[in-house]
Amino acid sequence: MISKQFFKSSAVYSVVGALPLAWGFFLLPFYTSLMTPADFAAFALYTAFSALVQILVNFGLDSYLVVHYIEFRSDTQQMRKQVGTTVLALLGIGAGMVVLSMLFGTLSFRQLFRDQALTFFPYGFMSVLTAIFNSFFKTYTHLLIYQQRVRRFFWANIFNTVLIIGLSLAGLYLYPYSLIGPMWGRLLSGLGIFLLALYWFITEFGLSFQRDLLKGMVRYCYPLVAYFALTWVLTYIDRFVINHFLSKEDVAVFDFAVKCTFVLEFMQIGI
Repeated sequence: MISKQFFKSSAVYSVVGALPLAWGFFLLPFYTSLMTPADFAAFALYTAFSALVQILVNFGLDSYLVVHYIEFRSDTQQMRKQVGTTVLALLGIGAGMVVLSMLFGTLSFRQLFRDQALTFFPYGFMSVLTAIFNSFFKTYTHLLIYQQRVRRFFWANIFNTVLIIGLSLAGLYLYPYSLIGPMWGRLLSGLGIFLLALYWFITEFGLSFQRDLLKGMVRYCYPLVAYFALTWVLTYIDRFVINHFLSKEDVAVFDFAVKCTFVLEFMQIGI
């Protein structure tokens, strides 16, 4: 017989785990009243770009981590090696992405956005940092599910939601009709949850580097990266197509319509 605890835990993982969609819907009235259509469209494009970077820097390591956590759960020493190496891999990929973006980010944006609809500095670079922070936090909260640590999962995601809503609203009211508020809101909230996840990783598992694990890690993860990249194309590429052929105002209208469906998506993804 299924226990009450099962339903309770499932409800927490379902509802709280889908909160990243909820805050986007909650902030929608503030975005539309305190941002111009052009800025709203630019914010949507930067957010989509950040989602792509998050896929690349995560490299499917959130899935890799939980599979090997379950495999070595009874072997504490081996489990700590697996987790520590995965954490260092995430940090290393993130650092590499920062260097690459600083070297080639401006050139890439000039080629992709010839009308200078978007510029890499500062907001594109902020999107890269935000993606790295969110990827790290997502990996940790994914592990919490398999550790069956419902309480920490709940409060970690609540903290993330409150932080991003609070900072975004503060930025919107301090700097209305600009990208400064929402971009800094996402970046600072991302930094906060990154530091929290890093602290929990280090205190619980420590950091260790096992070079012999890297080959298996890459073999396991690269099909996941390809899959998630294709998912990103289906989810976000339409905004860039609209921006290329139409106008930023059209991107804003389309993105607003998509965000209005977040309530249904929130329920579906949660379940």
